[in-house]
Amino acid sequence: MADKLQRAILKLEQLDLLHTVNTNIDFRALTSVTAVYLISMLSVPLTEPATLLMFAVFPILFSSFGPMGYGGLLCRSSVVLPFVILIGIFNPLIDREPMLHIGKLIISRGWVTFFSIMVRGVLSVQAVLLLIYTCGPLGLCRTLQRMGLPIVLTSLIALIYRYMFVLLREAQQLKIAIASRSYGRTSWPLRLWARIVTLLLIRATERSEHIHMAMLARGFDGRLHDMAEHRRLSSRDLRFMILWSVAIIGLRILS
Repeated sequence: MADKLQRAILKLEQLDLLHTVNTNIDFRALTSVTAVYLISMLSVPLTEPATLLMFAVFPILFSSFGPMGYGGLLCRSSVVLPFVILIGIFNPLIDREPMLHIGKLIISRGWVTFFSIMVRGVLSVQAVLLLIYTCGPLGLCRTLQRMGLPIVLTSLIALIYRYMFVLLREAQQLKIAIASRSYGRTSWPLRLWARIVTLLLIRATERSEHIHMAMLARGFDGRLHDMAEHRRLSSRDLRFMILWSVAIIGLRILS
């Protein structure tokens, strides 16, 4: 378990160190294009799964510039499938109106909408993951702040992200302490697990409070300061944003 916690911490730290080809484009342009893509893709009716599949071109193209490729992106986005399935699992049972005929096979409207819901969920997560892997979590928070999102929300998201590090490191230390006193024991009763989780949350909360007090002592005012917050969009950024937005909206209108 300690090794798993260490890998989780390393994966989070790698998000801040990722540099892709897209980083020479202003993050505001990337965020705007992603927002246009999500709005256009989610506006497609559930009865048009073929149109939704056409929007898969966007994450496929953009992931080719990243460090993991579309295969890695697909694996990471598949985590959301169980939750998406829970949303649309009853559609085939409720809506049994015939919609497609493939030979003798009749596909109901409920199965079509169920498939569309899954495609929507996966494509939405892929677009957001691409943005996070390009900008980084904190870079994305700063970008949203520069685009006008309330400081309270951006600071909250950034602090939650940092709290994940604190929680994982406290869990790692707690795991090492338990292992050194368990004499090879690997299973514990449920009552002991409840005490372990409680202790973990208390330790992580206390550590977070100390970190927050240290931040306040160094002048933290709730705002995520950015060296490039006064930078204007260049002509290259504007061309990127306009061309991609027009292409996405055109695909939605013509499909």
